[in-house]
Amino acid sequence: MSLVTMEESPKDNQMADGQAISLVQEQFLRHSDLIRGFIRSLLADRTMADDVLQETFLTVTRKASDFQAGTSFPKWACSVARYKVLEARRAMRRGSLGLSEKVIEALAVTEEAHHPDPRVEHLQECLQELPPSMRRVIDLRYEGDHPAPEIASITGWKVEAVYVALSRARKTLRNCLMNKPNPTQ
Repeated sequence: MSLVTMEESPKDNQMADGQAISLVQEQFLRHSDLIRGFIRSLLADRTMADDVLQETFLTVTRKASDFQAGTSFPKWACSVARYKVLEARRAMRRGSLGLSEKVIEALAVTEEAHHPDPRVEHLQECLQELPPSMRRVIDLRYEGDHPAPEIASITGWKVEAVYVALSRARKTLRNCLMNKPNPTQ
């Protein structure tokens, strides 16, 4: 179902554009918690996530005529949000916090069809609570995909110290996650 047909006059097109904008804004408000959760699952920084949510709202409003009524609005809006997350990540120039663009893309593909998993949010909160040295080792291992010997070389630590730090970081994360409320209950 198209919102605008080729036989309509320019005045009718403006009316249809206004209707499309209203529809998209209404759908955005209806699904804002889901879209916010999706963005938060990709960005650890709440302020940045709120900024991306606002940018997503402006973009879906601007592109309202691209949305096809009868299709999944949350899926469409989350795909717009994914690109806004990537733009925000590029703007902050790959800081030490957050996820790499490759990880964001992988998460976005799996999350688009589903509601965001609150466990991802819990994990991001726990990662933020790690001491900086543990966070760096976890980032190097899981975001940078570096094996322990490379991490030792990068940090100037002994390989055994890297294994111990990774083990302690995992234990700290596990304990933190176990103290978070279980989203399935």
